[in-house]
Amino acid sequence: MHGKEVAIVSRFNELRSTIKKGVNKGVKAVKSTSRKMMAVTHLNNELRLLQQARGEKLKAVAERTCALVREGKITLAELVEMVKTVTLTEQKIAEMKEEIARVRQASGDLTEEQLAEIRQKKGTVEECNHEIPEGANFCPVCGRKV
Repeated sequence: MHGKEVAIVSRFNELRSTIKKGVNKGVKAVKSTSRKMMAVTHLNNELRLLQQARGEKLKAVAERTCALVREGKITLAELVEMVKTVTLTEQKIAEMKEEIARVRQASGDLTEEQLAEIRQKKGTVEECNHEIPEGANFCPVCGRKV
């Protein structure tokens, strides 16, 4: 090879090395934030399920209260018990929102162990008891993974 060809090959190798380093750095950055995004996504899904459960409980409380009022059979104790279930769900919603904020504000990346721990967290919404079609991976009504 001539001097000019050697210089071109050398410059090409420098550029290739620089590009490779940049790509590797970008891949590392994406991996470091992807676990955090997966954690936030999981927590947001659990939050959505809790909020849906809250809406269903409020609807049940309202329907039952209306029926009891119409029948003249409402008791304060019954009403207090129904409201307690809504309040408990509201507390779980607040806790889930706090967890989402902590994950978003955490410096750096999550480890695989931290992500696995977050994925184990459930809003502990009762099962929706809807019929699941055979072979389905998710409930068609509430979206919970089967």
